[in-house]
Amino acid sequence: MPLPFDHDTTKYSPNNALALAYCAKWAYLNAAPIEAEVTNQLQTDRFRFIEIKSSSTEAFVTGDRYKIIVSFRGTELSKLQDILSDIRLDRAYHAFGHVHYGFIRALDSSWREVISTIRQFQDNNQSIWFTGHSLGAALATIGVAKMLEFAYPVAGLYTFGQPRVGDQKFADTMNTLMANRYFRFVNNDDAVPRVPLRTMGYFDCGYFMYLDKNKVLYDDLSIWKRLLDGAHGRIESLGEKGTDGINDHNM
Repeated sequence: MPLPFDHDTTKYSPNNALALAYCAKWAYLNAAPIEAEVTNQLQTDRFRFIEIKSSSTEAFVTGDRYKIIVSFRGTELSKLQDILSDIRLDRAYHAFGHVHYGFIRALDSSWREVISTIRQFQDNNQSIWFTGHSLGAALATIGVAKMLEFAYPVAGLYTFGQPRVGDQKFADTMNTLMANRYFRFVNNDDAVPRVPLRTMGYFDCGYFMYLDKNKVLYDDLSIWKRLLDGAHGRIESLGEKGTDGINDHNM
């Protein structure tokens, strides 16, 4: 059965959260399997896989007469530990504030292909959606910022396991311009949303959605309950392969 998608809303939609989570997951496949899954499950009739080998940036754009979805591929779990230890302070200027230099460089390498595909697909005033997991979530966030910078409307941004992208000004601007349209999902003890550190001048943005250790979704859980839930998750993961912070990042 195809995944339902509410293309004409900008409010939170469980249907869209599920469909975009699948898009974030499918982005890790090769081009042919992605196209097969996307066009079958979302009933879209337009698809393009984008691969920029020089920066190892990959994404896909899919659409139909109602919607256009952009999904960026994230970090392979096997390489995640190296990336966590290698995230530095370097930032680059953006019209909304300063953002992580490595993230915006990766996005810039693919942006011409992404925006030209959106323009090619958009012939019926379709709503536009962005998603991604891990690094892909960071690229999706900066991609939406680029869209908004040039007054290109975006209906929704749903990210999963997203690292912090920019400074306070960037976070405040994104929260204002994407109010009620930007949802950031964090799974229990996932370590990636905690980097880069706030002490480095990076801040969270997006409406916070939290999955606890039992996979129950909250949007109003206090910091203390999250800390307690994370501690329980770490205790329950003792003896499992890998750390809880890494395992909980798995899409």
